[in-house]
Amino acid sequence: MPGPGNKKKKNQAIKQKQKTIRGSVPSTLANDVDEADGYVEKVNIICRLLEIPDVTTRSGLKLIHKDFEAVHGRLDSVFALFVNNDAIANGVIAIYAKMCADNILKDRLFFGKDILSDIMPLLNRKACRLVALQALCALSHHSSLELRTELAKKATNRLLDLLNEDSDDWRTTELVITVIDHCVSSLAGGKDIASAIVLRPFEVPRLLRAVVEQIRKATASSLLIDHALNMLVALALHCSVEFFNFSPAFNFLVACTRSPDIQTRGLAINGVLRLVVSKSQPDDGIYDAQAFLNAMEVRMPNHLVDALEDFGPVMKGEILQTAVGMRNFQDAMSKVIRDQDLYTLGLKISDLILKTEHSVVDGMFQSEDPITGQPDDYNFGLPFRRWPDSLPFCANALRARGDSSLLDKADIVDLKYFALKRKMDEAQVLVLKSLERNPKIPFFYYIRSLGSDQVDALRAAKKGLKCKGVADQDYVRNALLNRACEVASFLGLQRLQTAVTDKDWDEGIAFIMSAWKDAESYMKLAPPDARCMKTITYQHFLLGMIIKGCEISVDFGELEEGTTKLSLADQYGTYVGRPILKTQKRLARETIVSQMSAASKEWGDRVTAIAELHDYKSRKEPRAIEPQKSEDVLTAWLENVHIDGDDSTNAGPRTRMTHSRLHLNNVPLYQCSWCEATSAVLRKCSRCEKARYCDAPCQKNHWSIHRQTCSASTAA
Repeated sequence: MPGPGNKKKKNQAIKQKQKTIRGSVPSTLANDVDEADGYVEKVNIICRLLEIPDVTTRSGLKLIHKDFEAVHGRLDSVFALFVNNDAIANGVIAIYAKMCADNILKDRLFFGKDILSDIMPLLNRKACRLVALQALCALSHHSSLELRTELAKKATNRLLDLLNEDSDDWRTTELVITVIDHCVSSLAGGKDIASAIVLRPFEVPRLLRAVVEQIRKATASSLLIDHALNMLVALALHCSVEFFNFSPAFNFLVACTRSPDIQTRGLAINGVLRLVVSKSQPDDGIYDAQAFLNAMEVRMPNHLVDALEDFGPVMKGEILQTAVGMRNFQDAMSKVIRDQDLYTLGLKISDLILKTEHSVVDGMFQSEDPITGQPDDYNFGLPFRRWPDSLPFCANALRARGDSSLLDKADIVDLKYFALKRKMDEAQVLVLKSLERNPKIPFFYYIRSLGSDQVDALRAAKKGLKCKGVADQDYVRNALLNRACEVASFLGLQRLQTAVTDKDWDEGIAFIMSAWKDAESYMKLAPPDARCMKTITYQHFLLGMIIKGCEISVDFGELEEGTTKLSLADQYGTYVGRPILKTQKRLARETIVSQMSAASKEWGDRVTAIAELHDYKSRKEPRAIEPQKSEDVLTAWLENVHIDGDDSTNAGPRTRMTHSRLHLNNVPLYQCSWCEATSAVLRKCSRCEKARYCDAPCQKNHWSIHRQTCSASTAA
């Protein structure tokens, strides 16, 4: 056991440490800070007396990088010595907050020096609370997931307590909601199970109640509302049960889909989509050909026939086209047994593929064993048993003729086979070669649009729709329209939720407008029995809410055309034995329609009042859609060129747009060309000296993209 002597030595060590600290701190610091006028002047005095480089410039932050340990040591010594002096404690924490504009310095301060342990106690002191909250904002703003996760675990519950303790101070509530949003949204935003697990320590019901209470207050600022809505959208995916059990939060999301502010509508639509994921069914696209053909034995109801006739010739209907295609494919398979001609079969299949999605039937040759009398999977001398497996052999037969005009047909057959087998990686490799040889085939672009890269997918769909002759290929044209609508809708919602700059906003609106127009074209050009008509009507409804939400009445009379087409599509599906699946988009539409009356009654006036607070990114002008500008932006994006006046590719220092009230450091910092982290100390590309990186892995990951412009920059 330690005796009195050990205790005495410990006290002596503490006194010696304090003496050392006092010796390293200018004797006039406390008096100079107390006599200074204003918060900024106090910080400047601390920096000057402690010889801290200018934290508002990139050159100053570079100097801090070089001498980080010494700089932090001086600040830490002053904070420890004057921890009970509100002015000095605030000044030191403010300097840390300024340093956090640099992501690398931020990580060193948070993980290496544990500045959170200095900040959290200051939340209990009224005079230090706002500065401490601003420092937490600086820590959480554009930070790594690891940092936000740790910050959320250690700070969220205390921040929720502050909402109760200081609920009437709009500055406190605004900053608290902002910090919680930065942390919790980053944790809840992921789609994987890990994101759901990490939320367990948080009291989500308590969080929802606190957020809704703040939204209801007339004193709530637009910044608070923005962060509150963003947080609700993020939480909706993994916390749907809590939402459905707390109707005010649920109804607020629904009511916001009719907000006069378009970005609010986009966020709210995203929130509803995330909210219904847990109850939705996947649309795996599985098609039961036999059930379809059996259904065709029954006469189609008269009102469905009438709807097809109103559209055009009944033969233009997708159901009949599919049935004819299946019959023709089966006849071709019967014929190849007799003539063993894979070349002719290839020609036939390549034509059928372009006429309907389900022309290739999954069947097989069968005969009867003469001895046992049992069915026998005999191949009749052909190199395949199952019919879809004939496609690669047919493609090879077409190529074997040595006729260059048959290469496109051979590729069409091979690509269809890859799509049927869901071998999309192989399909993407082949289709790039096909497009290089002949960029005029719409079907090639459709296969390209099925790739996992959403950016490439949309470009391919749009280019395919521009191909000469696509209007004569109803199935391919409609498939391209459906794919273009689906991808543009996804990208648009993503951009609106994460928009930071004007360019992000313009691109988001361009995507949404593009998806809306393609949905309208599909509903006009595709027959009412088209398989994707249901999906398109869901998209049309949701996109319509984003574009025209504030103009749409509570009974949705303005979207009646889509409702009628959806009803018919459901009936056609039932006729051919297709189940009506509760997909994510269908549930989102049903949720908005069924809940809008109650949501508008509870939140309608408040949502309208909230919209009046918004001034898009500190500009006092409405966030409205300009159709012509949307088209220009989308066209430029598709062609990968830049509009006049667009300096987004400027290789010089880039300023991050931040919330002005948070007083974050807007110093121009270079941005990593790969991960987009900001820092004053980034490595330059030695070749072009324009691209910048955090480290070697970032540079290596970016090279496949950067190499396309690096040599061009050097040549220039």
